[in-house]
Amino acid sequence: MRTLLTIVAIILLITGCQNRADSPGMMRRDSAGVWIVDQPYASLDAWERCAVGVEPAVVFGTAQGDSTYEFGDVVDVVPWSGDRVVVLDRQAREMRIFSREGDYLRTIGRDGEGPGEFRDPIDVVRIDGDSLLVWDWELQRATLFSPQGSVTGTIVPSPQPVNVGHQLLTTGGSFALLSTLGVSLGNSPAFQPESLRVFLYAEDGTLVDTLATLWNGSRAWVDQEVRFVGSPLFEAESHIAWGDDFVVVSGGTQEELEVRSGRWKLQGLIRWRDPGRTVLATELAVYREQAMARHVGTSWEPLMRKSYYDMPVSDRFPTVWGLTIGDDGTVWARQYRRPTWDQDEWLAFSSSGTGRCVASLPVGFRARHFGADLIWGTLSDEWDVQRVAAFAVQLP
Repeated sequence: MRTLLTIVAIILLITGCQNRADSPGMMRRDSAGVWIVDQPYASLDAWERCAVGVEPAVVFGTAQGDSTYEFGDVVDVVPWSGDRVVVLDRQAREMRIFSREGDYLRTIGRDGEGPGEFRDPIDVVRIDGDSLLVWDWELQRATLFSPQGSVTGTIVPSPQPVNVGHQLLTTGGSFALLSTLGVSLGNSPAFQPESLRVFLYAEDGTLVDTLATLWNGSRAWVDQEVRFVGSPLFEAESHIAWGDDFVVVSGGTQEELEVRSGRWKLQGLIRWRDPGRTVLATELAVYREQAMARHVGTSWEPLMRKSYYDMPVSDRFPTVWGLTIGDDGTVWARQYRRPTWDQDEWLAFSSSGTGRCVASLPVGFRARHFGADLIWGTLSDEWDVQRVAAFAVQLP
């Protein structure tokens, strides 16, 4: 369960670190009792490679034909009980249920504001084994579905945070929301910081606590007259993943992951080395060319040229551009995709902090859910037609 959390201390996690005799990483404790695992490799090139299937083990979807297999904007793919797979289509405003072989079974939800209806569904997670919870960005509410697909409840957070991007849940009857908080730019040309806040709510939607406020990049006017803002190129942002009994956090600026308890107490640090993060002039040129390709000759071209050519450029690429925790407890950290790369690279760490391998995912594949032996996600072709796919994965 990708974003589930029980509010307990991660004693088992710490014990696992101490007892792993086969760990190639070095673990030590600091004076505050926080464990630290440093990976022994000088660079990511020295890591073992995860074995990822060349061809998908499962794939379904079509550009046109049977409408149940036409996808508009798939934002989540989640394996469900009974050998089912949930596909959340943001554009269609519905969940479609398929067998794990790709056979269509049923549709849950539709456009609307009533019980079980969606306006802008952006995330679905499993809770308590078989139930599903869907967060609707526009309606600012979560809808709970039973294993049979019927609506069993609606949760409206109170007070409601602004600009909620994703929802994170707990098995202990509470859930957390991420909220992006920007600062009013006014007439100032200076960059202003943006924060990512983590709120903990009870199962009835009542606010319990504000767990954290994290750095989440900065914004400034690209063109104040048309109210268009931008950020420095390659600026880092914060990323969070919830596991069954621990939370993983990255600020994106260092080769480091924080491991925290459900109440946000720091438990450990996972560190590695990546000396190849310096932004080279050739990579910057490729990035700008790629970014401008879809705007050349359009009314957006002047504005986007300002955004890509007038904004400051960070000296180094971010370390992490996505975090998730697999069904087997493996921590997966998505590396920031360099302009010269044609596929995503994910670092895999054991729950005790040991670096397992690097997974190079197939071209055009966007991972959405990491199982023990399958990675589920979307596969897009040159015409941006989406299909749901799963690739076999094996860790050393």
